[in-house]
Amino acid sequence: MRDWIRSRVGRRADVWFHFDSDTQPLLQADDNNAMVVETDDTQSLNICCFGKSGHWRREDGWVSHCYGERVSSRVYAFSVVTTGNDELVSFLLPQSIGT
Repeated sequence: MRDWIRSRVGRRADVWFHFDSDTQPLLQADDNNAMVVETDDTQSLNICCFGKSGHWRREDGWVSHCYGERVSSRVYAFSVVTTGNDELVSFLLPQSIGT
């Protein structure tokens, strides 16, 4: 995904990723890169975002599987502070495990 942002003054822009309550995604960082990874026995999803001086943060959120019901779930956001013309690039990389 590619997001273009135009702002005359400094503004925070967030790209949100909401996960199901049955998953336990983790933030993995190495050198100057960080990504959110969700893995089960058969598949994996790596989420990589790039933006000037961007950083990840984790929050606790909610998901509903049925009307009137909610359960806690994890939410990750990639945040940047933009001024002028900026862009955010996100890669969602699904992988099969053991094939």
